[in-house]
Amino acid sequence: MSFIKNYKSIFINSSGTIKALHSNLVDKLKSKAGNATVERASTIEFDNNLQTWVATINYDGKQFFSDIRSEVLEMEEKYINDLIRRGVI
Repeated sequence: MSFIKNYKSIFINSSGTIKALHSNLVDKLKSKAGNATVERASTIEFDNNLQTWVATINYDGKQFFSDIRSEVLEMEEKYINDLIRRGVI
């Protein structure tokens, strides 16, 4: 499936449920894989008081902080992909 080649982590469980962190994957898969359910996994915002980027994971409230947005995105991605891989979410 060449349309999913740019995604680092796609998880398909034994029932055929597909989970991935990247939301734009849904648009490409829903026409080929049936109905989609989309849930926000985290919120990433700049905290004006702390003067840093903050990623808050919706599942457990865990937070990641960095002055560099791309670093927060990377931490968030690794953490959420681990939760998916372990079947937690």
